[in-house]
Amino acid sequence: MPRIAPATFLKLISSKPEQKLRDLRAYDRPGDGYDGHRALRLAVRRGVADGSLDGLHAALDRISVIEERRRALRFEPTIRKRLRAEGNSFVEPPRAVWESPGRQFSMELYPEVGIQQGNHRLFAFLYFHGSVRPSRTSAGALIALARGRLAIGEADEIAVIDVPGEKTFKAVYPLSRELLIDEVSHLDRWFGSRGR
Repeated sequence: MPRIAPATFLKLISSKPEQKLRDLRAYDRPGDGYDGHRALRLAVRRGVADGSLDGLHAALDRISVIEERRRALRFEPTIRKRLRAEGNSFVEPPRAVWESPGRQFSMELYPEVGIQQGNHRLFAFLYFHGSVRPSRTSAGALIALARGRLAIGEADEIAVIDVPGEKTFKAVYPLSRELLIDEVSHLDRWFGSRGR
């Protein structure tokens, strides 16, 4: 069963149909389904592991692929700005695996950062795709999925931080749940038709 990253899922549900089809077909070709932002997301997670932003630059600078490191370092000021806007005390986020209803694909729901402010915690997925912008509806779909699966308290929030767009999404809109149901069904059919 293919496992896709939350950021990949968000890109797929935010894409126009022809772009989505190209991205899905890339999963059929070895190497083409590569997630070019995975190292960046992991570096951010390692960079705040000590509870502050102090280790962020060093973690980004340790990305081994030169082009990915350059991209990460270009994003660093925006990452710092968006995270500081939410707080400055970082905690380990919860983690869960979600399987689609048709059991054709799964997703590891593991937000990149957890931010503590008093008794309130915010767990954020970071989104770095510059070519496809998430809408408040598509970001809300990922938030709704994560809320239903992650073990979080009532005072906790789930967010999507669109780093290139410098936006933070925290709400689930009525259309978000409909989009989630439609897109999960579509992806179940796609992956099911591939004989995986």
